[in-house]
Amino acid sequence: EKPNTSPARAKRSCRTPWWKPFQTILGASSRPILVGPWRGELGFEALYWLPFLAALRDRLKLDPARLHVISRGGMGALYQAPRGAELFALRTPQDVRVENRIQYTRTGQMKQTHRTDFDRAVLKDAAAALGLSKYHVLDPGWMFQTLYPFWTNQRGLAWVHDHLRFEAMPVPDLPAGVEIAPNTVAVRFYFRATYPASEQTISFAIESIKQLASQQPVLILDSGLHLDDHADPKIPDIPNVRRLSKLTTLTPENNLAVQAAALARCCGFVGTYGGTAQLALRYGKPSISYYTDWHGTALAHRQLSDALSIQQGVPFICLKLGDGPLLQSVMPRFLVK
Repeated sequence: EKPNTSPARAKRSCRTPWWKPFQTILGASSRPILVGPWRGELGFEALYWLPFLAALRDRLKLDPARLHVISRGGMGALYQAPRGAELFALRTPQDVRVENRIQYTRTGQMKQTHRTDFDRAVLKDAAAALGLSKYHVLDPGWMFQTLYPFWTNQRGLAWVHDHLRFEAMPVPDLPAGVEIAPNTVAVRFYFRATYPASEQTISFAIESIKQLASQQPVLILDSGLHLDDHADPKIPDIPNVRRLSKLTTLTPENNLAVQAAALARCCGFVGTYGGTAQLALRYGKPSISYYTDWHGTALAHRQLSDALSIQQGVPFICLKLGDGPLLQSVMPRFLVK
């Protein structure tokens, strides 16, 4: 979705001046810290929230045992924290979708810039489930308020790197019985603002998968679940192509962790530009992702992804549909045999 770029709206929050004092409190205290709840996009979690927490943990020298993470889809396995709660064990996917839609209606964006009544209720229930009575809350609003200047082009890459730490991410275990050949390519095409559903985008996804499958095994990272506003195109059965949803049982509480586990064991990723491509980058996997028109998403995310790609030596190729003929006309001149 298109990020809100109104400075006036950003000024509504009174959090920014309290960020430094709050960090001092967290560092001086020994109380547990409830982290979350995270109910947002996978790309923001991989590219910003996890690195933001890693940088904060190191800067304040926080004991990881104090962190109790509330995430969803099993993604708590990616946090450097021994304990946590699963959002989809506390609320249904429908509850979360409704809350996200209410937030978008009220604020014009899906970002968790403020702690809502829904979040407060989740935090209370998570604390009870974890046996916590006195604790601090580190919710995503602190991260969104802190990094807002970067997303609105008021600050650059050097500035945002001061607030993030891109450490190696843990790889979740695969479910029993699931095996992935190391030369497998992970694929996920899905519809979003930059890759809307159309005859062109559906046909391109199918033909790309056929082309890949003619050379090596392909694994489609589908879940078979309706958990957000992103719908996947219907892909027919294709030789040498497997679907993750057919290999194991995927549930709201484990689907993202299983997708991450599979992606981390593949040799690369191909699909829609977005969160899965950014997760592949964080796992050091080469990726090629596509879009049709660059609208509905901030250019800053692409800039940070490109910078990480260069720094880490991991290809992160993002192409616009329609540019293929141009690339085909010039690339053979530069191919190294």
